[in-house]
Amino acid sequence: RPFQWGSKRTGPDLHREGGVRGNSWHYLHLVDPRSTSPNSNMPPYAFLRDGTVDFESLPNRMEAMKSLGVPYSDDDLQSAPAVAASQGSLIADELAVEEIDLRPDAELTALIAYLQRLGRGPQPVAPGLATGGK
Repeated sequence: RPFQWGSKRTGPDLHREGGVRGNSWHYLHLVDPRSTSPNSNMPPYAFLRDGTVDFESLPNRMEAMKSLGVPYSDDDLQSAPAVAASQGSLIADELAVEEIDLRPDAELTALIAYLQRLGRGPQPVAPGLATGGK
């Protein structure tokens, strides 16, 4: 449910950003935006490497959003921690192949997962998880 605060737009439209670029590009761009976009005025978000996401708190947050009308199922709520952890692990493992060390539960990993989701359907999870994380 997007809300436009004003009419000035700075930066790209992220609506269909998901899958356009690889995880390593997003990592590099978020850590040092000018390494991938020389004229960027975006600030760096390298500090997100140090913060962690509490996967176990996701069901409570999703329950609050469900009460506001987001159509989460009970299965979505129950599987959210495992799905998020799985998606984080897949991103961290892919980055490790490129010699980028990032924890699966880092806030930066979660932001990359979010960006890769924009404009796309459910994202990959480890084998054995029934849902793709809505």
